[in-house]
Amino acid sequence: MITLIAASALFFTTVDHHDQPGHDGNHHAQTEASSTVAAEVRTADADGRTAVVSHEALTELGMSAMTMRFSVAETVDFDLFRPGAHLMITVVNTADGFQIADAELSHH
Repeated sequence: MITLIAASALFFTTVDHHDQPGHDGNHHAQTEASSTVAAEVRTADADGRTAVVSHEALTELGMSAMTMRFSVAETVDFDLFRPGAHLMITVVNTADGFQIADAELSHH
């Protein structure tokens, strides 16, 4: 009888928060990997919101230093992307490929 009472008490005090607002129930969700590095703008296409930049190694994304084209997130000030501009960029790997998610002028 004591075992039954103890088991019942444990059962009723265990709360499942999976159905609570703001909880997606995914305990294995990872934060999106990103790298923030120095880069130099080579070319920019405002209509397509893409830019070719030479960047340092994106270590967290497993990419060595190189020159490549990135899409630029809508939240990023595209006016920063002028050929020759030195920027600090944050790159993320999205379902659509690598994207510049943040940028600011670099004071090199």
